Amino acid sequence: MVAEARQAALTRARVLVARWLSPPVAAPARPLTAVDWSLAGLLVAVIASVYVSYALSVGSFQLDELHYMVLARYIPAHFPSALWTIPGYGWLDGIGQRLDVYLLAIPFAFFRDPAAFQLDHVLQCVMFAGTAFPVFLLARRVGLGRLAAALAAILAAVVPWATTATSFLAEPTSYPAYAWVLYTTWRTLRAPSWGRDALAVVALVAAILARTQLLALIVVLPLALVWHEWSWELRDQARRRRAPQVALRLWSRHRLLCVVYGAGLLLLLAGAVGLLSDVGMSGLTGHYGLPTLPPLWKQITFYRYDLSRLIVGTGILTVALGLPWTVATLARPRDGGRHALAVVCTLGLVAILVALISVAPNGDERYAMYPAVAFALAAAAALHDWSMAPRITWRAAGAVLASTFVVVALIASVGWPPLNNPYDWFTYPAATFYQRVLLNHASDAHLSFLAESTIVYAAIVICAAAFVLLARRPGWMRPAACLIAIGLVTVCATEAVYNLHKYVGSAAGGGPSASVRAFVDTAVPGDQSVAALGITLGATDEYLGIWNAAEFWNSSIKWDAYFGDPGLLPRQPGTTPIDLAVASPSGRLQGWPSGPGGPRYVLVPAQGTNSTGLLGQTLLTSPWVPLELVKLIPPARAAWTVAGTDVNGNLASGSPATATVYAGALAGLGQRCATFSLITPPGFTVPWPYTVRVGSRSYHRRLQASQRAALSVPLPVLRAGAAAIDRLEVTVKAPSGQTALLAFFNVTGCSSDRVAVQTSPWPPS
Repeated sequence: MVAEARQAALTRARVLVARWLSPPVAAPARPLTAVDWSLAGLLVAVIASVYVSYALSVGSFQLDELHYMVLARYIPAHFPSALWTIPGYGWLDGIGQRLDVYLLAIPFAFFRDPAAFQLDHVLQCVMFAGTAFPVFLLARRVGLGRLAAALAAILAAVVPWATTATSFLAEPTSYPAYAWVLYTTWRTLRAPSWGRDALAVVALVAAILARTQLLALIVVLPLALVWHEWSWELRDQARRRRAPQVALRLWSRHRLLCVVYGAGLLLLLAGAVGLLSDVGMSGLTGHYGLPTLPPLWKQITFYRYDLSRLIVGTGILTVALGLPWTVATLARPRDGGRHALAVVCTLGLVAILVALISVAPNGDERYAMYPAVAFALAAAAALHDWSMAPRITWRAAGAVLASTFVVVALIASVGWPPLNNPYDWFTYPAATFYQRVLLNHASDAHLSFLAESTIVYAAIVICAAAFVLLARRPGWMRPAACLIAIGLVTVCATEAVYNLHKYVGSAAGGGPSASVRAFVDTAVPGDQSVAALGITLGATDEYLGIWNAAEFWNSSIKWDAYFGDPGLLPRQPGTTPIDLAVASPSGRLQGWPSGPGGPRYVLVPAQGTNSTGLLGQTLLTSPWVPLELVKLIPPARAAWTVAGTDVNGNLASGSPATATVYAGALAGLGQRCATFSLITPPGFTVPWPYTVRVGSRSYHRRLQASQRAALSVPLPVLRAGAAAIDRLEVTVKAPSGQTALLAFFNVTGCSSDRVAVQTSPWPPS
């Protein structure tokens, strides 16, 4: 009797707890209508238009963006083999990080910059904002009203990590791909079919191709199927009989998934034992590798950090509303659609958190932003379900307040460092917003007896308590839900716009227009390509960023040319190296590609100290970067070369600098002159003697400190049929340890056979 009474008491307690946690009975799933599809598309269009307005103002790029865009240009030129033979980078191996490159390549198949880059910006923004589309559809299929579905879509797509939409990185593609995985997984859980199973597999493959980190989602689909079958579909069966029933139901309802996952496990097993080369999880993850889980206490530290950023980035109270609803739905499901939603959201969150440990623990927030989709869906479902009753129940109200204290505890358990550089608005947007806006505004309250963080925590609790008190009044549940929904949207929109405005305005925006950055593509015919010539200073690390910028914004640069040593030219995939040599006496550039496919245009450093001059016409000098665009006179030839100076044009005291003028520069009517300048530094009273020799003639002059001597030295007239070159030597006797500068060397026409020297102060006033 005692045992029976104890068992009855335990049963009553379980029922009481289950009722306390359970949400109200919800409306059944609804079929989608044309209005739903139109509203989802409208949400995407509005959100994307805001993001595009910022993205088109971005004028800088990160190193990873350079790699993505170089590969995007590589694909159309090497299609279709480039789809599976993209040159590897440390971060672009395995099978991930490719989908975004494929999409970015589409505009380059039809356009150059600036059109191709602008279209890619629009594409990235539409993709990121497109996260709202599957979220809205999923919310409607679960049975939420249109306003609740729109709330979920907005909370998922309007986030501070929208700064990534202005970039050419993988996040604008991988973020909506994550949402599509949740949507297709839910669909096949609730209405199994071969078609829906296939869509779930396609969405999963697309997500993995979008970002290697999303490989963790592989386990979500099978675990969700087992969990949903066990807890919902077989809820009327005894627990001891559910395991075999689950296996049978999975095979009978999801045979395609069973076959796909079974084949995948066999391949991984074969790779693990060495039967198949390059097959296995390490082959799939590539550079990122498999997650190695640290001790539990360290995992908790990582999770606290990432969850705190997610909480702030999703409006803070979003988690406080969604957490109790999710726990209640999983503990005591009343509706299959909502149970499936809670299952996929929970597993999607856990998968990302585990993957973060191997990708970037405590790193950039963009690696952790994906569960914002799950938080948005859970919060919208909670508000919708609670609003079905005249007022919120005591158990739901208590759960919201308890969840709010959990949220505050998570936020308080981590640090919120101040802004270090303007790119923090891109890498740590939620943390930067919290520190610079919430904490700073809290300090404006002038409550000296309270810390800024305490004021923020109190404000969070007060908002949650106000919602609960208002929702407890009969007939006020829906107005309270509308008010808190408006508050959540306002906070998220403020975060998104604030970070976009700050990031674009302070770090990535401004500078020249797109057409100025694309000065090469706009000046060169569409069927022509351009070579970047790394000479003198242009072959050093001082020009690496300049070459990267030029090749990033100008897709017509398809060649990297150099003389013997490639120096620090980018030499990205898709560009062809050209190793050059100058033939004497013609000046012909040996190794230069001839024929219709070769470059007719050359991009050279806009430096007066270049060691080589080309025979051609300078079309323009960029006002943005120190580069000049030269159109060659075929065949490609050098007009002159200078030896004996360093990369900055300095020549050592007593050591001659030798200029070689080739036949191509001497040909033509009239006298030809070598023009150049000798420049001395300031601060010397003793004159600097210098000597210029050309052929058998010598000229001796003196330079004063801070003086520039512009010389015009006549060169012998090249007779018809002659094949000679002229060597011109310049020697300066400088004080010990000092150097003079030889600059602005050129060969032009002249009307006199005498040396002309014009001196002037240097630098010019």
